[in-house]
Amino acid sequence: MKKMLFVIACITAAGCVKVPTIVMVDRKTALEEQVDVGFAKQQGALVQAGLSPRPVPYTKGQLEAKGIHPAGSTFDVVLRPYRSYITDQEQLDDLLVRRCVGEATDCTVQETRQNCVGKLDEAAVTRLLQRVNLHRRQVLALLGSKTGQPVDVIRSAYRKHILDMLVCGGQYQDRDGKWEVKRCD
Repeated sequence: MKKMLFVIACITAAGCVKVPTIVMVDRKTALEEQVDVGFAKQQGALVQAGLSPRPVPYTKGQLEAKGIHPAGSTFDVVLRPYRSYITDQEQLDDLLVRRCVGEATDCTVQETRQNCVGKLDEAAVTRLLQRVNLHRRQVLALLGSKTGQPVDVIRSAYRKHILDMLVCGGQYQDRDGKWEVKRCD
């Protein structure tokens, strides 16, 4: 036993056995804190950018500086679909002025083919009216749930807003059910 203790004492004194250094960290270092804050900001910006996708707005000068010439045929082919894109509101305004559709008293948009001027893509108009009327019903339902007002009060206020925003020359239905044209003098 004495020999064993002597051997352990010699090995320990010689430095062969060393107790490992253990460092326990329960907090982040200052550098880790800075990285986390920067990452959270960048992640938030990335999420926002993903929620609203859109093309990067370049000016003609910026494109030419990069060697892209807008007058070139390749560039025109790429831009052709974007130039022909028309929003739902632009399409609706066109149909309202051409009297193919009208703003009804119940806050929906209805077809009025008997008054329509020009050619009409019936399938496209049907899809447009379905989208617009769905959105309007959703707005009315949301307003009803948020305000607690009766449906008639909400519909009346919403109709006033719709008629205020109606394009000049657009068709709307009066209280008697007749189709009228909005005058903007």
